[in-house]
Amino acid sequence: MSDPNPNTSDLTITKITVPPFVLHGQPFNVTVSVISTQEDFDDGVAYRLFCFVCACQPDSSIKGLPQFFKGNLQEEVPGGWDTLTHDFTFTATAGTLFANSYTITAILLEGPKGVDPDSPPFSLSSSPILVV
Repeated sequence: MSDPNPNTSDLTITKITVPPFVLHGQPFNVTVSVISTQEDFDDGVAYRLFCFVCACQPDSSIKGLPQFFKGNLQEEVPGGWDTLTHDFTFTATAGTLFANSYTITAILLEGPKGVDPDSPPFSLSSSPILVV
């Protein structure tokens, strides 16, 4: 699910890459790909990216989620958003409950706090991850 009017978001999630399946208790990688408008990038605006796991069967043994990234565009720090397009990658570990199915939902906001009325939050969910 994405922003109903993507032309209003200055910061956008373009895709979330996850494996189609993972073994229970094993690590897996998640990549959230984002893009900024040139104007916001040049201004070095602040951003916040929240990443959540949504499991069909509740499982408190999932590790590495939720994830939270924040900073300013153009930051040249490890993991910082330093180009117009950027990939945030992290590792999570599947829970011990199986069979299960997860999706990763990411929400991207502009600004250091609250919600910028000129750039509403942008959200996207991954394809399902089967836990076996």
